[in-house]
Amino acid sequence: MTFRIRFGVPEMEELWQRLRTGASANTLSEEDNGMHKKWREHSRSYSQKAINGR
Repeated sequence: MTFRIRFGVPEMEELWQRLRTGASANTLSEEDNGMHKKWREHSRSYSQKAINGR
């Protein structure tokens, strides 16, 4: 089963897309890279909790 996490504020979606694009191109600053890593890990964790019903 696939879950899609949607962001409630348009600015969050824009930020996430910028971080994803920058990570793929390896052009993120150290600060943005840390933010991307944390955001990615937390998103993965939340999606796993949704799948497991926690």
